[in-house]
Amino acid sequence: MITKENIVLSPYEVEFSIAPFLDAFTFPKNPELKEYYQNLFSKIEHVLVKEKEITGIVRDNASLFDEFFSILIPEHISKNEYKAVVLPVKNTILYRSEKLNEIDCSVKESIRFFDASPDTIYKLKAMVILNSIIENKITLDNKIIFEFKDNKGVYKTFFISNKNDFLKIYPKDTSRYPTTEQIDMLLDDLDNIDLWKEIFPEGSWNVEGFCILTMVENTLENAVSQLKTNLLSSQNDTLVNDESFKKIFRSIFDIPDLKIGITVYDSEENALIKTRYNDVEIDSFILNDKMSKTISEFKNDQLLKYSILKREPIYIQNLEQYSISNSDSVLLKVLLEQDIQSVIIAPIVSRKGIIGTIELVSETKYAINKKSLSRLKLILPIITNTLERSLEATANRIDAIIQNEYTSIHPSVYWKFKQGVRDFLNSDKKLEEYSFKDIVFKDVFALFGQIDIKNSSHNRQLATIEDIRNQLQLLVNLFQSIISENKILIADQILFELDKFSVEIENNFDTTSESSFKLYVESEVHPVLETMAFSEGITEKVTAYFEKLDPKLNIIYDNRKAYDESVALLNKKMSSYLDECQLEAQKIFPHYYERYATDGIEHNMYIGASINPRKEFSPLFFNNLRLWQLKSLCETVYNFQKWKHILEFPLEVTTLILAFSSPLTIRFRMDEKLFDVDGSYNARYEVVKKRIDKSHIKNSEERITQENKITIVYAQNSEKVEYMKYLKYLIAKGLLEEEIEKFDVEELQSISGLKALRVTIKSIPNQEC
Repeated sequence: MITKENIVLSPYEVEFSIAPFLDAFTFPKNPELKEYYQNLFSKIEHVLVKEKEITGIVRDNASLFDEFFSILIPEHISKNEYKAVVLPVKNTILYRSEKLNEIDCSVKESIRFFDASPDTIYKLKAMVILNSIIENKITLDNKIIFEFKDNKGVYKTFFISNKNDFLKIYPKDTSRYPTTEQIDMLLDDLDNIDLWKEIFPEGSWNVEGFCILTMVENTLENAVSQLKTNLLSSQNDTLVNDESFKKIFRSIFDIPDLKIGITVYDSEENALIKTRYNDVEIDSFILNDKMSKTISEFKNDQLLKYSILKREPIYIQNLEQYSISNSDSVLLKVLLEQDIQSVIIAPIVSRKGIIGTIELVSETKYAINKKSLSRLKLILPIITNTLERSLEATANRIDAIIQNEYTSIHPSVYWKFKQGVRDFLNSDKKLEEYSFKDIVFKDVFALFGQIDIKNSSHNRQLATIEDIRNQLQLLVNLFQSIISENKILIADQILFELDKFSVEIENNFDTTSESSFKLYVESEVHPVLETMAFSEGITEKVTAYFEKLDPKLNIIYDNRKAYDESVALLNKKMSSYLDECQLEAQKIFPHYYERYATDGIEHNMYIGASINPRKEFSPLFFNNLRLWQLKSLCETVYNFQKWKHILEFPLEVTTLILAFSSPLTIRFRMDEKLFDVDGSYNARYEVVKKRIDKSHIKNSEERITQENKITIVYAQNSEKVEYMKYLKYLIAKGLLEEEIEKFDVEELQSISGLKALRVTIKSIPNQEC
């Protein structure tokens, strides 16, 4: 009689049996070997007759079952792979490979399903039955995670898969196979747990046999996934000090004594600063007991200087050895005082530049190495995203919970966020346990417009080239003077390199030229000028050269500064005017408005009943807002024409409106802290928005946007008719020239059929909003 082990809340009962294995086993032709296997299998079947649980039978007949299981898991596999013989789905372990026995299973003896409810597990078991009937047509999403603590104290995780070749699945006498109609119903509605329980009631089927379980280590992937999940949902004050995060980091880097530190970089003070959230201080080992240090205080630490300049991580495997040749390093001294023996220091870089550093330290030599560096690169984007959000939250402190969850909120939609927070306050959950509902507005109409600086990248490049050209000329003149007085070989070699840079910026300037020149000058040229002794005349010239450099950047930055300040002034004046006009626009109908300043300004507006359900919405409000947008952008460009002469760097702008008449759903994206259109169909709108301003007239090299003109892109003829009315109205008002250009727009990422209207903006007296 075969031993039975009932599983609670299961559509079947499990019976250990070697019969399915014997059905699949091919006996060898060698008579002696064949007889050996027959005797072994006979002994196994004999001991299974006893009325006893299978785990007890295996334990009492250990040598016999070890002999049998070694057929399933041969010695060479047993030594090298994590495998086990288990009862199906219940995963009672009957036999472990030698490799698996290295694991301390006392921590978590049972295999556990990752994120699975009892209903999900029941459905999974029922799907095993259905697969046996329809010959494995369903992919089983049975992700199982086994977690344990290794002998170093680091948590490891494994992905587990079951081989079900040695199973026999059949209904009990009181049950029957599902009909074709029932199978179709299950396949059409896989998530209907009630249907699964109806067709496969509890304990209605038998499963005989066993499974061979294989474990594949996925510690790194699982830990990175946990880190991402936790950081996106956790409060910032637990960033690295919380034990759960330390556990994850130690699993990622396989270092049991790993510690993590973070600093924030203050660009105005050019300093590294400890960060603090809710009176919880985040560790920093490079600062130790100091709250901040300026970069100049690390002036002797070329590694840190190099890391920040190049924006690359640095690592030291053996601090004690490294410090012998770098005894004047303030940084190394601070680290060694804390018994740190290996370290990584990496700049945290966002789109805005360096925002901080992350430090990984260990008291063990060589624990941190080049392998650690590659693993850090996997998680650095996650850390960057988290720190960036933390800094934004700190800089924009307003109402506590609303600010922590959503950052700054436009007044038109504030009520919706307040409603979400009120729901949380009424619950009995802690903030870290609470999942806020998505903030969604359905059936809203979108308006997008932008005033873009024409040829901004080209202008920036011209400014950069001019600055480098000027600095090169200063340096060439200076080193020629040095060589004329004293034939210093290194000075002649530097002059040779400067000549090469001169040729490069004139003929082969690219995106790396600026940083390459800056790095060369700071690492090779300036040290010579700062350390070598010169005559009084040369010393005066060296001093004069350094006085011409930007005090923060240590380079000639005049033209780039003029460009940056001109862009900033343009953005500020245009944004201020448009924001002022927006106050009047809100009186049309309360609507969502957001504005961004880049190389120019762009804005999104969303209007609809769901944004202000207290007022009755009419399409007339949408049309009115379209006319306001068109008129306001024209007036903004006119104002620019009046004051653009004050800009240090000459700039011109182009203006564009995207007409889109279909209602959209917008959703607040927690990861990006902004609203975005929801749904794949609406993604067309976002694609057009991002690419339209750089597109060309169809079958032409001409851009659709031109300076001192406003371009309206549309897809539907009704939009053309509507905007033609608005344009004729503004022409009559004297805002626009009379000629209206009409043309097709080139295809954009498989989006075709776009058309455009374009009109020149007149130079007229300023208009009111």
